[in-house]
Amino acid sequence: MPLSSAAVAIIEQLPRFKGCPYLLPNPDTKKPFNSIKNGWQKAIRDAKLPGLRLHDLRHFAASFMVNSGVDLFAVGKVLGHASYQSTQRYARLANDTLLRAVEAGAAKQNP
Repeated sequence: MPLSSAAVAIIEQLPRFKGCPYLLPNPDTKKPFNSIKNGWQKAIRDAKLPGLRLHDLRHFAASFMVNSGVDLFAVGKVLGHASYQSTQRYARLANDTLLRAVEAGAAKQNP
């Protein structure tokens, strides 16, 4: 799965631990975390976004891609969907984006 250049830049800035092969290890044990639950709860509390779920971030990412004109096949691949039907729920977003584009074009024709 490719990463955006912004994501790669952030990863390149992460601190490294000598002899540790993990990207984000527990700094005390240098082993992978067993769960992100505590870190996630702290992050959403600090960001004042109670109730935000990791799945919500996937949905937002998919919505942003579709609304930017990325086709549903590519969105499904990025999200790791096994079937096209799983990605179909984002089709409405694509149609809404197309409708806004058509309306914006029509508005330019009739000032």
